[in-house]
Amino acid sequence: AGLCRAVVDLADGAEQAGRRGEVDDAPVLALDHAAAHRLQAVEAAGEVHAHSAAGPVVLAQGAHIDVSAAGQGDAGRVQLSAPQGQLQLGGSLLGSAPNAAQSGRLALDSAQAVNLTELAHSLSAAAPADAGNFTRSVSVRNRQGDQVLAEGSTLQAQAIEISADAGRLDVLRTLDARAAAGGH
Repeated sequence: AGLCRAVVDLADGAEQAGRRGEVDDAPVLALDHAAAHRLQAVEAAGEVHAHSAAGPVVLAQGAHIDVSAAGQGDAGRVQLSAPQGQLQLGGSLLGSAPNAAQSGRLALDSAQAVNLTELAHSLSAAAPADAGNFTRSVSVRNRQGDQVLAEGSTLQAQAIEISADAGRLDVLRTLDARAAAGGH
């Protein structure tokens, strides 16, 4: 089953969404700034969008966003945006599917640099052994700060897009865009 069909706006900055229309006790996503923000979970599209116009987007440790495929279906898309703040990804991001071509799409946009090494390890650790996790596409935009994919790390997706508006990008290991039908 997909995520609930809802838009949740809370003035205190904490947002929650659950599966099948239920709200869980544990946060799926917490925004700790009173700036304009919203969480959308659309069942039919399998997408989660979170945007904070003036502060961070926080995925707290122990929290998760899951847009994994049900059965043989396509996984969804997660888009997290903090163009004036930071993406704090302490929880887990899940977008797996039995077939990598049907795996999820992940788009991150942050004023402060996302740690590419931690992201690569987090995505591979969260993936089931027989399925890819966000292996359809990964897009990371950092508006400032240096990005590093450290030695021993591999970021894997059929399409990988990384941009650094004002900072360095150092790839010391592997960006893997292999796919059965070719990557980008």
